[in-house]
Amino acid sequence: MELDEMTVRGVMRVYEFVISQLMGENGTRLTTDMMRVDHIDAGTKTIYLDTEKGVLYNPFRPGDILMVQRFSVDGIIKQYELQVVTAKVGDTSKGEERLDSITYKNFVGDEGSVVFRDVLTRVDSATNSDRKGVIKQTSVEEGSPYLDVLYGMKTDPDNAVRLRLGRLAGIITYWWGQLQGYGLYSNNAYLLGDFRLRTGEDVRTKFEVMEGMLQSAMQSIVNTMTEEDNFLKNASFQDDMAYWERESDMALFDIGGQLLDLGVNFYSEKNKVADIDSFDGRFMLRIKRSHIRQLNADITKPEDGSVIFLTLKYHCAEEGILTAGFSGSAPYVEQVIPAGEGFDILEISGVWNGTGDFLLKFTGDLYIEQLTLTNHPLEDYKKEVSTKFEQTAEHILAVAEEVNKIDHTIKTAGWITTADGNKLWATITEVDSLGNRVTTHESSFHVTAQQINAIVSRIDKAEDDLGIIDHTIKTAGWITTADGNKLWATIDRVDVLGNRVTTHESSFHVTAQQINAIVSRVDTIDGTISNAGWITTADGNKLWASKTLENGDTIVSYINQAADSVTINAKHIKLEGLVTANGNVQFTTDGKIIAKNGEFSGTVVGVSGSFKSLNCVNNSGDIVGGISFGSDGKMWFNGDLYHQGYDYDKKRSFRFYTSDVWCRGNFGARQRNTLVVYGSYGYYYVNGLDTETGKVYVSLPSATSSNNETYYTIPLYGTTGDASGFPVDLVIIKVSGTYRYLLSGMKSQRVTVMNANNQNSEIYIYSNGNKVKWPGGTIADCRNIADFMSPSPASNLLGRGWIVGAMNDNNW
Repeated sequence: MELDEMTVRGVMRVYEFVISQLMGENGTRLTTDMMRVDHIDAGTKTIYLDTEKGVLYNPFRPGDILMVQRFSVDGIIKQYELQVVTAKVGDTSKGEERLDSITYKNFVGDEGSVVFRDVLTRVDSATNSDRKGVIKQTSVEEGSPYLDVLYGMKTDPDNAVRLRLGRLAGIITYWWGQLQGYGLYSNNAYLLGDFRLRTGEDVRTKFEVMEGMLQSAMQSIVNTMTEEDNFLKNASFQDDMAYWERESDMALFDIGGQLLDLGVNFYSEKNKVADIDSFDGRFMLRIKRSHIRQLNADITKPEDGSVIFLTLKYHCAEEGILTAGFSGSAPYVEQVIPAGEGFDILEISGVWNGTGDFLLKFTGDLYIEQLTLTNHPLEDYKKEVSTKFEQTAEHILAVAEEVNKIDHTIKTAGWITTADGNKLWATITEVDSLGNRVTTHESSFHVTAQQINAIVSRIDKAEDDLGIIDHTIKTAGWITTADGNKLWATIDRVDVLGNRVTTHESSFHVTAQQINAIVSRVDTIDGTISNAGWITTADGNKLWASKTLENGDTIVSYINQAADSVTINAKHIKLEGLVTANGNVQFTTDGKIIAKNGEFSGTVVGVSGSFKSLNCVNNSGDIVGGISFGSDGKMWFNGDLYHQGYDYDKKRSFRFYTSDVWCRGNFGARQRNTLVVYGSYGYYYVNGLDTETGKVYVSLPSATSSNNETYYTIPLYGTTGDASGFPVDLVIIKVSGTYRYLLSGMKSQRVTVMNANNQNSEIYIYSNGNKVKWPGGTIADCRNIADFMSPSPASNLLGRGWIVGAMNDNNW
């Protein structure tokens, strides 16, 4: 069978598999023992393994540490781990139905999450040194791509990476700090062949050069645990057994009533011991078939809900059962400790509820070098320190370094001396849990024959809510030369690609000829460069500021002060307080200008003001009109007054709104304000009858008269939209059928009503309780004179006050 492509949705079993090309679709691969879960029996702590129909066999061994971890785009969605107690192969006579199994302990995670087809993967071994190794290769994890040889991934995680090939980011060593770039990192390397350096030298030549170098290096790991870090009082037993209750049973031997003295101590047999004893040349706590207890009142309480770690470093001289912790609350352990050589470490963790006494009990013979109860594992209190001294013909170098896991810092300090001068420096780097640098502080002091300078810098890494990372670089320092002194500081914000986003810089410079100070800012986001500063010389002072815009234009302002003049140049000048000029002009603090005379050319823009008169002049300066303001509040216009034009946005002529107009001369209108009625609705023709554009719809309110007849009210004054304030002069009724209307308008209002349907004579207008018929083609004027009629019409009459003038029936 020959295929171009094949997808297998289930399980494919192949007894011999020849591969020409292997394409990996997973970004991370582990070379180790693996097998899938068939099911779990949590009651017996047994996991049954899927043998893939009898093909596979149990690869696990007692002591193996197994792990299951599953990822999605949102991160880890499943994770648990366990330690194998026993490993069995099932009944081989069952063939394809055979199930292998393991029993387990130290399960970390949720046993309920163990399901069919979970892949158990060996990542370490607690007992077998030949099964602690794993080979891992990844191209998707942070810091990838790389290939790792791991040994002790769970039992010694800080030193698990024994070899890395690929990208070295994330590895921190005492000698080189955090590694960068691509290459090889290994505990040991045996290499054959020629090896070239970046300079072109081969390694053999380089070693010959190094024969003339004196070098000394020291390294050690220091435990920084202090008595204050321990929640237990006197856990180092420096004050003997203070704060501890204990149980001891010792028998002394005598001869003839005299204690048997061996010259050093009395001869005795210690049946039960809980005391300070000597072992391996050191004093430490010994518990032999006994116990010690610290009362709850003497124990420092951690924050509620915090995880605490109980750690014992011990030597077991005689096997027994260890009981340690708080009965009824974590952390608590009860297990067999076998006798062994050297010292071992036991560490357990849990959330303590704050109750109970602390108990440490052993049924065998146990020497305890270290006992801690803290909110950190013991590994975190290790501090790596190293020093290096190097002397060559060219330089003398001294370097000291410290790696502290509690405060996540790497500190370095040193000095170097060459023929050019001396340099003294120190750095502090704060790293996160992944080993990435978060903050770096660095300072240096440099002395040469030409200058002395000092520099301090700080680099901060920050990540916002969107996951965007940028860095802030702050630097400050001073430099002294024979020419003068300079003091300066800078702040740079850099994005994740290393591009500078903003730069702030300031400096103060003193020479024999001048003193100057400058502050600048470069902003690549808005493309501007801003500078400001001052210069003092024997000739005078100069204060200036400039800004270069994205388009290349530059704005500059300055003040020049000399012995005989002061010059101010700026795009905007802001003066505060009362300003006067020669006693003729005043600028008051409330914004008023007081001057004897004024002459303006161009445009004057004002918000408010007061005038007695304004003249209108032509191009020759002749007065052709004007406006005067009387003391009685009247405005007098001398000349023609025009208010006309067209509003193209609103598509209509300009309007003149006013409350009252008194006209002593001619008054005319080219068009009349018209409302056209179509039965129960109408339109205000606000832009005239010669266009349909802009007409405003109005719904006519309806009501029922006393004789049960429906009528509609015609509003003679617009109140909505573009018709607001629109007084009606002419009503055109254009409708078929019988309609009754009530006019609604102000007293004294006059309106002309026209029945524009010559074939409909069933139109009626109410006038003082009467229905006045408007035959087709009829036109008449109506006026509202309510309260001025005698006798006065009743107030409940429809059309009260409306008088209908002469009618004219126009037939067509």
